[in-house]
Order: sequence, then C-alpha cells, then structure tokens
Amino acid sequence: MKAYFTSLGLGFFLSLLLGAPLWAHHSFAAEFNGSTSVAVTGVITKVDWTNPHIEFSVDVPDASGHVSTWTCAALGPSVLRHAGVSRDDLKIGEKVTVRGYPAKVGGNHMYARVVEFGDGHKIMTGVNVSDPDQNR
Repeated sequence: MKAYFTSLGLGFFLSLLLGAPLWAHHSFAAEFNGSTSVAVTGVITKVDWTNPHIEFSVDVPDASGHVSTWTCAALGPSVLRHAGVSRDDLKIGEKVTVRGYPAKVGGNHMYARVVEFGDGHKIMTGVNVSDPDQNR
C-alpha cells in the first residue's frame, strides 16, 4: 500500500512539473485588448524564436529622444514558418513599424499582428482579431 501512495505522489508531482509550461501560456483574450490597436516604430533589439509564441523587442524613441522598449508577442514558430516567415526575417538592428494590440495590463507589451520594414514590405506575425476576413 505504501508503494502505491509513493508512486501516486510521484505521478502527481511529475504531472505538476510537466504541466507547468501549459499553465504559463495565456489566451489572446486574457492578455491583449483586441478592440483597440497600437503601432510603434523603432529598432529590433532582441528576438526569441521559441514556443509557445515568438517574442521580439523594439526600442522606440519618443519626440524628446527617450527610448522605451516594447515587447512584441506573435504566433508560434511553426505557424510562422508555415506562413513563410523565418527567424531571419526579424533582424536585430533593423528599423520596423509594428502594428498590433496592446496588453490589457498596459505597459510596453503588445501582440504583434504586422511588421513593416523600411523598404515597405510587410510580414504577418499574428492575426487580425477585429476583422477575421482580413486574415485570408
């Protein structure tokens, strides 16, 4: 009987340990405000091409020259690769305009829907939640 409870305890512990990354991932609606949009222009300073979604940072100067760093969340790496976007498309040091949806808690965090580059080309990094027909 003792071995049963010991293995049951170990199983419970392992399920908590292995399930933790799933608990850390929130839905779009829980984290971002899809009823308003935000656009920032600056230089890419960091790219994390990891699951469950990629994140990249953009340093955005204001009119007085003060720089704030925006963290931009996007779709997952496999979804982006399937859509033709690769990690090489987001280069550190490149000036971009990122359009998307702000975090509900405020601050400099957003869900990035589109990244526009200096030469005018754009890549889709997320979906348009306010007009699903534009995602086709």
